[in-house]
Amino acid sequence: NDMSVAAHGSFSKLEAGGWLGTVLHNPLFHLAEFVAGIVLSRIFHQTRHVAQRFSNWAFWPAAAAMVAACAGGLGVVYPIFHNGLLLPVFLVLIYCLAVPPRAVEALLGSRAMVILGDASYPIYILQHPVSTLFKAGCYVVTGVLLAGTYSSWLALLFYTTLLCAISVGLSLWVDPPLRRHAKTYVSRFFRPQLTNEHSPRRADPLLDLRSTPSAKNRRIHAS
Repeated sequence: NDMSVAAHGSFSKLEAGGWLGTVLHNPLFHLAEFVAGIVLSRIFHQTRHVAQRFSNWAFWPAAAAMVAACAGGLGVVYPIFHNGLLLPVFLVLIYCLAVPPRAVEALLGSRAMVILGDASYPIYILQHPVSTLFKAGCYVVTGVLLAGTYSSWLALLFYTTLLCAISVGLSLWVDPPLRRHAKTYVSRFFRPQLTNEHSPRRADPLLDLRSTPSAKNRRIHAS
């Protein structure tokens, strides 16, 4: 979103506090995108036998169109650009990434990309807090006020790098031990307690002696 707004800075104030923010971020206005994802899943399962061939030639034009759109905005009015114009391109990319070309598959399967993928949720939940801290730090250090979205590509690059570094660090060194401790605590707290009715009975030596035939009785029964 920041990359697209960078090409349409005049709409940033309207999005932040006016009618445009409601139009762009109300879930009801994204119903078409939700339905399109469901339809795409159905199409993929029905055309899976030709998906690899389609991906080999369709991925690169779709990726180039996405980069061009984010870089220049294609001169399109921002509300249309943001809310639906790129949906066909996104659908093609998602379809192709399900069975990516060999070079893309090797790249996405590399250790660095796997680590970045594991950090996707921290990236999602930390994007706004890190952005706020980054803008405050820039203002303290340089005196430059980065209000609203990132109109500078250099600032956006630094912010993205910082966000990814923090998210990867949390994913590698903070999240795993927290998960282990939480799992241990939950398993102890919810461990089922054996009641007297279900607990195993202890052996009673006297009962065993009374119920066990004596040696004399064993000889009588044997005879």
